[in-house]
Amino acid sequence: QIFIVGSEEVQRPDSKWPDYQGIILVIKGEKTEQYNFQEIDALYGVWGNRDDDVIAVGEELAIYKYDGHTWEKVDGKVTQNIRKKHHNCKWDAGDGDMISESSGFCTLIHVAGHEGYGYYFSSDRFPQKECIMLRYFNDKISLVKREEYLCGPIWMDEEGTLYGYNNAEKFKLFSMKAKKFNYFKFPLSDTVSIKGLDSKNIYALSPPKIAKYDGMKWTEWYNYKPVP
Repeated sequence: QIFIVGSEEVQRPDSKWPDYQGIILVIKGEKTEQYNFQEIDALYGVWGNRDDDVIAVGEELAIYKYDGHTWEKVDGKVTQNIRKKHHNCKWDAGDGDMISESSGFCTLIHVAGHEGYGYYFSSDRFPQKECIMLRYFNDKISLVKREEYLCGPIWMDEEGTLYGYNNAEKFKLFSMKAKKFNYFKFPLSDTVSIKGLDSKNIYALSPPKIAKYDGMKWTEWYNYKPVP
């Protein structure tokens, strides 16, 4: 199965402004199922360990879990308290219309996890401040870290080690396990994606460069140079 998250424009009768809703497409062979989430404007990240164990995240700290049949919203005291401090993650656009606040704490962009270690989420990176990292494990959401610029992409290996990117640090690539962060002495800026095959084959995309981690260190693996 293939899972795709995004946003779809809708027109609501009680608003003069174009509105949006989060959507998830589940592709099963030649069949595609669409799930609509009217309570939020967009979903940005999705990760699955199995077809019946998938997590999607998006605006207003939205977290949805898929069991192979239905999507269930996940919430907790941590996310509820963050919403409360940030005006329910909405702002007044005028004329009484409340629009989703799609920056900082209120938007989850990245998700990664592995069976037995739970799922991790990092928040929006625009503006690059007021960032959070959350963990969902055993039906409970907890705050891992709150720090400026800790908003980049994340990926988890089969041993439960999380790899990520922090735009505030001189050496921005890090690994994290049991809330202990280790920064690698390899400079890489504006990393937009981190993906891997296993703990010895991890790749970080920072256009025009791609860096590779072999289990010991990061090195430059590819540098795209446009042809004049």
